[in-house]
Formats: sequence, C-alpha cells, structure tokens
Amino acid sequence: MRTIILLSLLTALVTGCAGGGASTVTPPSNNPHTYTVTDIGAQAFPAALNDSGVVVGQMNGQAFAYSGGAVHMLGMLPGGATSAAAAINDAGTIVGTTYFAGSSRFEATLFSLTGPPQPLGTGDGSDSTAVGVNAAGEIVGTVLSAPGCLGRVAIFDGHGNATEFADNALAIAVNNSGTILYETATPSAVVSCGTSPAAYLYPANTAVPYPANIDTGNGIPNVAALDNLGDVAGNYNDTSGNGALFLYHNGSSNELSMPGFANLSA
Repeated sequence: MRTIILLSLLTALVTGCAGGGASTVTPPSNNPHTYTVTDIGAQAFPAALNDSGVVVGQMNGQAFAYSGGAVHMLGMLPGGATSAAAAINDAGTIVGTTYFAGSSRFEATLFSLTGPPQPLGTGDGSDSTAVGVNAAGEIVGTVLSAPGCLGRVAIFDGHGNATEFADNALAIAVNNSGTILYETATPSAVVSCGTSPAAYLYPANTAVPYPANIDTGNGIPNVAALDNLGDVAGNYNDTSGNGALFLYHNGSSNELSMPGFANLSA
C-alpha cells in the first residue's frame, strides 16, 4: 500500500517539475527517508510500478514504460487510436487496454518491451479492459457487453480466452495470492466509472465495508488498491463533508487521517 500512495505523491511531484532532470525531495524531520524525483516527460500519467522500478502508464495517448532511465512507447493493437498500460508485475508483464479508432470499442491488451502488443480477448462481451497482473501472471480485468462501466470480472488466460464471474461488476486489482478486488452495483447506482456502493474480494466474495462515518447521501465511495495481505484502500465522503481515505484490514475499515489535509482521494 505504501508503494501505491508513494506513486500518487510522486506523480504530483513529477507533474510539478520544470525543466526536466531529477530533484531531491527533502523529507520531514520525522521521516528518515529521502526520495529522488525524476521527470519522465510531459503528458505522462503513471499507473503502476514494479520492484525493479519500472513505471508504466500512458504518455501522449499511448501506453509507455519507463525503464533503465529511458521511456519506451509500447504501441497498441492494430486499428487502435490510443492505449494505456495499467499494471506490471515483477517479471515485467505489462497489461492495459487499447482503444480503437472510429468507434467506442476497446480491448484488454498484453504489452511488451520486446515485441508488439497482443490482444487478450473480450470473452463473452464486445469490449474488455485489463487492470491487474500478479506474480503468477494471472491477468484480471472486466468484460463488457453494453456501453458503460459495468460488465463481468474476467481472468484472462493470455490466449484470447477469459473466465468470467460477477454481473454488473468492475475489476479493480489482483494480488499475488490470487485475490481479486472488484466493485458491483446496479447500473443506476453508478455515478461515474470507478464508484460503487459495494466492493468484494474474490474468491471468498467477502464484502469490503466502508467506514461507519460515511455520508451515503454525498457521493459514492470507491476502492482503489489491494495489497498482498488482502488489505484494501479507497476513498469516500465522510459525515463532515470531506473526502477521506480508508483502509480495510482484518475485517474492518477505518479512516486514514492526515492532519492538515482534507478532501483526500486514493
């Protein structure tokens, strides 16, 4: 979880860097760590990184990987207009989505630093996205058969096939234990993509509760990340009207307070 939060902070810092190059972030007196921030280029939107420090995301409308001090554009499937990388594991497997030109179609994509992108298929639907890949190479995403955000959670086998479960659902992440985090809702309850009144962990289908001080009448919460211990991070609006972070751990969810900050999001 620390890596995910740090990536978000670094994204903000990199966006604010002027003139390129690297700069050193001076830590607070109570934090012994020092971080070096590297500007990897304009219009870069990092999404994930692995333990080797390879960063993936989207740059100038195309999936990219930052590795070995250089930016590598990863391309897109034939007929694609744009692409985005969403996840990478420690073996360097990169997954994301290609968005096709002249239509609203999109397909889950396996990217590579050494070869062309490969389609992961759309399962029983017409469109698909890939959002996560774990250490075993298990690729997770969503298969859709109608416009919108919700479909069925999919486990892609890398050869164009998918195992699907959970209706009206949106896959969020997968960890190295094979646990999948997903959201589900009736379409009318979804205000925007990535927001849902209910979240679950598969295969146990354990519900992820939101903190007790949630303001159910002020926006819809979302889950954003899953670690290898099964902990979940997300954000919601609390009863004070502020955006707040929460952590689900050992069966309960609690707000993550950050003194001096309000309206936080994961």
